[in-house]
Amino acid sequence: MSALRHGFKAAAVAVIACVVFSASPLIAGTQQLLSASSAGGWTANAPDDVNVGLQVLGLINGTLFIKKHAVFSGEESNGIIPIQFIKGQSGVNKIVIDFEEIGNESGSAFSSFSMTLLGDASYADSSAGFNGDVFTKTDLSSDKKVVTLSNGSLGDGESFFPGFGKNGGDLTINATGSFSLNEGAGQPPVVIPLPAAAWMSMTGLLGLGAIKGAKKLRSLVA
Repeated sequence: MSALRHGFKAAAVAVIACVVFSASPLIAGTQQLLSASSAGGWTANAPDDVNVGLQVLGLINGTLFIKKHAVFSGEESNGIIPIQFIKGQSGVNKIVIDFEEIGNESGSAFSSFSMTLLGDASYADSSAGFNGDVFTKTDLSSDKKVVTLSNGSLGDGESFFPGFGKNGGDLTINATGSFSLNEGAGQPPVVIPLPAAAWMSMTGLLGLGAIKGAKKLRSLVA
């Protein structure tokens, strides 16, 4: 495992060619990470200038199981990689991230790592048991919106694998509607909750990160 942590380079994210929303095509500046046809009706998108990918592992008893990989270069806006999950007409209300592969190419060590939800989603209580690998402490916030991994360190050029292995646990998300998953080093960022109208029109706002687009979102829904 230690060998894997050094010199980690995530594989290139596959670009999914099909456009799910024919009436509202994928706008410039975003990359599609999940398609409705393979993810139980869910789609997911992220800014096209970040190195991130999702892989569907299966759809079992109404639960979508995925894995995630990301590499932090240090050039991300506010140090955050945001992923917008769009529910559409899906009847799937639970998404499980079985494990993640996170690489640090930012030039600085990570002393903690946070995973913040915005929108119509929250973490299940079991997410408090998500194994942080190099981070030995996992905290679930009282509002069940933030999982923070701490009590450890990830050096520049290294990677870690939260949730990996037999006793890795799962990051379980209960979702009644569309939401944003925002991950990054350090403590959770200060975020402005999005009005419900913003989530209803999310197909037109797919490329906006939670912090990066906050001012623009306020003007759109004012």
